[in-house]
Amino acid sequence: MRVAQTLGRAAAEFRITDARYRDNAILKKGLALTPVKFGISFTLIHMNQAGALVHLYTDGSVHLNHGGTEMGQGLYTKVVQVVAEAFQVDINKVKITATSTGKVPNTSATAASSGSDINGMAAQAAARTIKSRLTAFAAEHWEVPEEQVVFLPGRVRDGLRQHVLIDLSRAIRNGPLSTTPRGGSQSLRELTRRVTPGCGPGGRNLVFAPAVPTTGDVFAVSSLVCSGDWPSF
Repeated sequence: MRVAQTLGRAAAEFRITDARYRDNAILKKGLALTPVKFGISFTLIHMNQAGALVHLYTDGSVHLNHGGTEMGQGLYTKVVQVVAEAFQVDINKVKITATSTGKVPNTSATAASSGSDINGMAAQAAARTIKSRLTAFAAEHWEVPEEQVVFLPGRVRDGLRQHVLIDLSRAIRNGPLSTTPRGGSQSLRELTRRVTPGCGPGGRNLVFAPAVPTTGDVFAVSSLVCSGDWPSF
C-alpha cells in the first residue's frame, strides 16, 4: 500500500514537472526512481551480538551499561527506554554509563544500523532475567501465585495489594537469590565478594545474577546477558 501511494505521488509530480519543462529549450528536469535494498546487520555473522549489564538497586534505581557507542544517534536514550519499560519505571530512574570493556567485554562495532537492535535486546534480556527472579521472589515473599505478581508503572501488584518497586528490591536484599544460572541460593547479606559475570563460546543468553555489595547500605541485584554466540578465541 505504501509503495503504491509513493509511486502515485511520484507520477503526479512527474506530470507537473514534465508539463513545466517540456517546452523549455534550456532547462530540462525529470524524476527517476531507483530501488535500493538496504541490509541491516553485519554479513560477518558473529558480529551480530551484544552484551548488557543491568543493576537494580535497593533504592529502586537502575544502572545500565552496554556495548554500544553513543555518537549522537540517540542509542543511549533508546536502550534506557527499553530497560525502563521492562521494569515499568521512569526513565529518570535508569542511569547509563559510558561503554567500557571493563563492564561489558568483547563488544561488537556500533554500525550496520544494528546498534539499537542488538544492544537494546541484550539490555531487555538482562532486565527480564532480573524481573523474572524478582517475580519468583515476590510470589514466595508475599505468598501469592507468580501470575498475580504484575509490574505496573512505578509499582508492583500482588493480587489486590500494590507496592512500590523499592519495597520489593529491599525485601529481596535479605532473601535467597540464585547466583548462578544453575541455581544455588545465598543471602545478599552473606555474599561479600563479587561474582564476575562472563560469557564463553556458544554462550547464547548466558546469564549470571551476582549480588554486588556497594558502599554503605546499598546492594544491587545484577544481570549480565550476552545476546548472540560469542566466538572462540
